[in-house]
Amino acid sequence: MKFLSDEITTVIPSRYPMMILDSLEINEDKAVAEINLSKDIWFFKCHYPDQPMMPLMLLMESMTQVFMAVLLQKANKKDEIPLIYSLGEVHPKGMLLPGDKVKLEAELKSFKRVFAKGICRAYKNDEEEPILQFNIVDILPSIVSKIED
Repeated sequence: MKFLSDEITTVIPSRYPMMILDSLEINEDKAVAEINLSKDIWFFKCHYPDQPMMPLMLLMESMTQVFMAVLLQKANKKDEIPLIYSLGEVHPKGMLLPGDKVKLEAELKSFKRVFAKGICRAYKNDEEEPILQFNIVDILPSIVSKIED
């Protein structure tokens, strides 16, 4: 399933200004999203105005949103807000600047009991090597509460 701009909010609970995905496509255990970093996007005005770049934390947030989309579809829980349980090591390999195009990929590797494990990757301008990659583990509060009862 493919979603564009405002349609994405029907799939994940994040909203602007934190949700900046331009497109999102979800398949069985994988999702791919794109962000076109126009020079007018809000964070370029405040994140080093003389040398604008995308904040690393906003890139990571966008990557976790793509993973969230896969998890919510797999669990059939579109109204739930997954919680990040852990993130693997983060080693960015460059900066994202105005005019760049970002491709985000998230893959659900396993979903057992409470834990949804996967990997997130971000690519800059059609490059083959990711600019950022990390492992992620999310949990769904509704499942945790059932186990605790």
